[in-house]
Amino acid sequence: MNKFIWNNFGTLVSASKVGLMVVIKNSAGDTRKMSVNKYKNSALDVLNKAQTMIGQTVVIRTSQNTNDWSTDEWFSEIDIVQPTYKRSDCLTVGETEPKPDQPF
Repeated sequence: MNKFIWNNFGTLVSASKVGLMVVIKNSAGDTRKMSVNKYKNSALDVLNKAQTMIGQTVVIRTSQNTNDWSTDEWFSEIDIVQPTYKRSDCLTVGETEPKPDQPF
């Protein structure tokens, strides 16, 4: 059974390889690292993925499969926070979208 912990990480400002670590940093100055040795098959893929997410709000995953890894130090995956929609953002029955030449 896979055990993972997902946490909000805020706005990603950098993602780089430093020595044998992939290091990410958020706008609050927090950093997390991922071992290239431990995650040989995916670390560089995660780095490339993270570099495309700079400037976006992200969540990070920390694996708990081999140890109780600190979520304040380590990560093993990253993803963009999916937007949540408020009820007022969506059309309701009977509403129509404005025509392209009409203002909202």
